[in-house]
Amino acid sequence: MFRIILTAVVIAAGAAALSAPPPFAALVVMESQELSMSNIELVIETASAGGGHICHVTPAHFGPDRKIVGCLMIGTILPEQEPAIRALPFVTRLERGPIDPYSVQDMGIVAVFAAEAWNFIITGGGEEPPEPGIEMPLNDALGPLNGGLGKSVSNSPSPAAMTPTQNQTSEFMIGRVAVGLVMPESNGTLENWTSARQSKVVSRVQSGAGWWVQQGGTAANLTFVYDIRYSVSTQYEPITISANVPVGNDGIWIGDVLSNMGYTGASHYAQALAYDNAIRSQYGTNWAFALFVADSNNDADGRFPDGATAYAYLHGPYMVMTYDNGKTTANPPGWGIDRMHLVFAHELAHTFGAADEYSGAPTCNCTNYGYLGVYNGNCINCLGGSQQATCSMVDCSQALCSFTKGQVGWRDSDTDGILDPVDTIPSVVSASLVYGTVPPFYGQPQIQGSGVVMDNPWPSPTRTPVTINVVRAIYSVDNPGPWQMAVPSDGAFD
Repeated sequence: MFRIILTAVVIAAGAAALSAPPPFAALVVMESQELSMSNIELVIETASAGGGHICHVTPAHFGPDRKIVGCLMIGTILPEQEPAIRALPFVTRLERGPIDPYSVQDMGIVAVFAAEAWNFIITGGGEEPPEPGIEMPLNDALGPLNGGLGKSVSNSPSPAAMTPTQNQTSEFMIGRVAVGLVMPESNGTLENWTSARQSKVVSRVQSGAGWWVQQGGTAANLTFVYDIRYSVSTQYEPITISANVPVGNDGIWIGDVLSNMGYTGASHYAQALAYDNAIRSQYGTNWAFALFVADSNNDADGRFPDGATAYAYLHGPYMVMTYDNGKTTANPPGWGIDRMHLVFAHELAHTFGAADEYSGAPTCNCTNYGYLGVYNGNCINCLGGSQQATCSMVDCSQALCSFTKGQVGWRDSDTDGILDPVDTIPSVVSASLVYGTVPPFYGQPQIQGSGVVMDNPWPSPTRTPVTINVVRAIYSVDNPGPWQMAVPSDGAFD
């Protein structure tokens, strides 16, 4: 007699963590008018299969339809992987050291930005530590948004797949993340972007994201995909408009920018969600958020009129930064463009639910934050006499405390190498099975059937439960006997 067990399911995001890959940094360049995300995905999968990992993916687009004509990818590729990567369709280069950025300019200025980001990272850029006395971003953790502002924390996932809904764009920092990097250009003359300064923004953002990739290791398995929109037209000069006095005042220019990009909605929050979901779908990522960078090069202090320099909504849909992050020559001094990566890394934690831990911050309180509902135990107000740990959420240091890790989803309760939000157990919802030696089985006893297997999301105490796991394989067993992999009749389990 056959006993069928269909709950032995291999789930991609929940694979046991491997040892950290060796530091063999590489730049992979792809170029073709026929390039697609499936070609890019093949590079990512090939690198991963050989023990490497792609950290940054920057597609280069051309024309009003934004056709992908090239892509630059930064990651870890072992020497023995090189032949396999070089042999993939449309891979034109694999570099280990700095390159001439303008050697890729035929793919457009975004490719040049990505090449300069590679040069910045490979030559040790992004090593500037915080300086004592620099003011932390003012009131920089907003939300989370509720239904009245365009996002609901109680929005029910699809009962069919429990995958993230349109409103769930950054629940926990695991998997792939699309970053919509938008640099608006006003039709006035007060501030005017240059490509050199826009390139600095791209380099610092990728440096800050790369730091999170390193911190998360193979358990978080982070890959960032960048949708770079430079010099997007707006009738407003963003740096001259108060950011959040009143809250949401930035919608004056953000809504205008998103409208000019083709995204509509009842509010600028809804527009941002529409953009997030568009790039999440286009690039096949788990999560997405928008980053709007206001040019402040000619501004006296590099701040918005209400004093803000950087802020993000808890769990999305967007964050805002100024080019200067507060000028270093201002009183009080700001962070400057050279330390933008530190501020971005801090704001990225907010985007995935982490709270501030410094005095005076509205979220520095003794409550729970993030998808896992982790207590804000490193907040200066909640230490109870203990020593405060060094952490990005204290002073933008390049360090993480256990509380911040937990708030972005990096907790492994059973120490099995799988982070809690993806350490889940699937179940068979329905199944119809037949077995025997008659047609269509022809000879050896075989099993054939259909059914629905669903993952059971980690039960978040603060957010709507959701999973990013997908079924990759199903096994059955004839008891006693070996496990056998099922073969999908249409070629894929979906």
